[in-house]
Amino acid sequence: MSRFGFILIAILFAVGAAQAEWTFNPVSEISSYPLMNASSVAWGDVDNDGDPDLFVGGRGESSSRLYRNVDGRLVDATAEFGLTTVNTHDVRKAQFVDFNGDGLLDIFYLTENTHGLRLLEQLTNHRFRSRRAVSEMEFFDLIRSAAWMDVDGDGSQELILSNGETSSSPAIVLSASELEYVENRGEPMGIELGSVGAICTEDFDGDGDLDIFLGSTDGSTLPQFLRNEELGYDDWADRFGMIPKMGTTDAVWLDYNNDQQWDLFLPGTSEYMALFRGAQCYNSHGLVMEPAIAENGLTMFGADAVSAQAVDANMDGWTDLYLTKPDGCVLLMNLEGQRWADVTASANLVYLSAFLSSAWADYDLDGDLDLAVATGEEGFRIYRNCVVNPHEFVNLRLVSGNGTSPALNCRVWMQFEMAKKIGTTTIGTGSINSDPSHVMLVNSSNYKSDQVNLIVNWPSGAESRYSLSDLTLNTTNVLREPVITGEMPEPVTGADRIPMECVVSPNPFNPSTMVSFNVPEAGMVDLKVFNLMGQEVASLARGSYQAGSHRVTFDGHALPSGLYLARLTVNGESRISRMLLAK
Repeated sequence: MSRFGFILIAILFAVGAAQAEWTFNPVSEISSYPLMNASSVAWGDVDNDGDPDLFVGGRGESSSRLYRNVDGRLVDATAEFGLTTVNTHDVRKAQFVDFNGDGLLDIFYLTENTHGLRLLEQLTNHRFRSRRAVSEMEFFDLIRSAAWMDVDGDGSQELILSNGETSSSPAIVLSASELEYVENRGEPMGIELGSVGAICTEDFDGDGDLDIFLGSTDGSTLPQFLRNEELGYDDWADRFGMIPKMGTTDAVWLDYNNDQQWDLFLPGTSEYMALFRGAQCYNSHGLVMEPAIAENGLTMFGADAVSAQAVDANMDGWTDLYLTKPDGCVLLMNLEGQRWADVTASANLVYLSAFLSSAWADYDLDGDLDLAVATGEEGFRIYRNCVVNPHEFVNLRLVSGNGTSPALNCRVWMQFEMAKKIGTTTIGTGSINSDPSHVMLVNSSNYKSDQVNLIVNWPSGAESRYSLSDLTLNTTNVLREPVITGEMPEPVTGADRIPMECVVSPNPFNPSTMVSFNVPEAGMVDLKVFNLMGQEVASLARGSYQAGSHRVTFDGHALPSGLYLARLTVNGESRISRMLLAK
């Protein structure tokens, strides 16, 4: 037998073994729920009890429904939350978002009519009311997609819409006013792209702010890949080799090869489907995204998909892809970042024909992600994930320090004993319509960890570190953003003024070190790391800081050994420290 034959048999054996370890089973009790024409499903912890609840959007004249999760059983809470008193018809795409940061999840959805969109605000009495979302704007065509993000860095969520009044008009950004959202004509993104189909956000370069991908449906225009930089947004689509017809209908971020860099998957036809691998490089840009499909099974099994979700369906620590095609769904299992295998049939999902929406969450609280789907006139269905031997994992629920509001746009690094993982609470990342406050991190090795290290970078810029003594593996851990309490410090002068300095310890280091810096007086801080060619390799701190001592972690795992320079700038004054990475 040829060497290729042996390799093929080994791959098929590995796939078969993995398939035998897990399957999806339909939840029979759902069939007894009131029949509705369902267009969309979304998970979110509406009642703040730590369990994912389910919103089912109504299509056409069907009213939407809200189901509370009570110990893994869904209970109709539509009337309890006041949704019978507001218009919830004509839902096309729905998601939960805490748009006003009050700790209560609200419901946002795009409609099938000229209203365009609706925003349902949850009040403190846990009842929803309709909030006027858009001022003096009529939509003659459907809004294809939408995304929530802090565009201008002011701490408030803006709303990005794929188009204005017509489908060919450019994407627009809406900012909150006292009563409604109005168009922000001075937004810094400079979006000029018309006929936008897909919108996807993530901090792909790890500098602490969100970047955005926008795909166009007109077939002749490049997509936009807007990197959020200090002085505004810069379009990197051409730099990354993106071409027209890429990302016309959807885009999803994932770390498919577990290298702690965000990768971007753009579904489409075999000619225009793309997987861009994020990687560090050492040129003037500091990072790059490289095409990574080749002949690894993704083209064979994934061609013609119109939407995608990134989810570790079999809990092995490697992110899989769940694709929607015109004739049904496809579940592609990630074989350790090397190949993709179609496991739809063995996972008991082959009978799922084309449907309108899907969402993932661990609704039965057994540690693996379950699937909800909206099937139109047949209502909705839930498929319980039954993984026989799941890998070690930690489920994180990240909340703000002043309440139970989801802490959005957190960045997470997890070091298991023999594996590393990254995560984020960005709404546009991973499985859209999942609970935005949850991050599931699965150990990609079979080793049980006697020690772990977890780092969380919070939206405020604060950093928290946790060890195994702070966490419980294989269950949900609630982590709260640290809050600075006490009276505001008085300005320091004279002998009380701390010196401005930047200290690296340990130094030399491998692969990470702590960078401590003093801020003499409150002001703007910028801390970056450069190589000896003057190229920026990391941005460690940026923004407004109080006077005092601060520290951040520099992780050089993706960098070569050598001498680097840490430059601290406070209110225009700079200090430079040498740091030696010795691998």
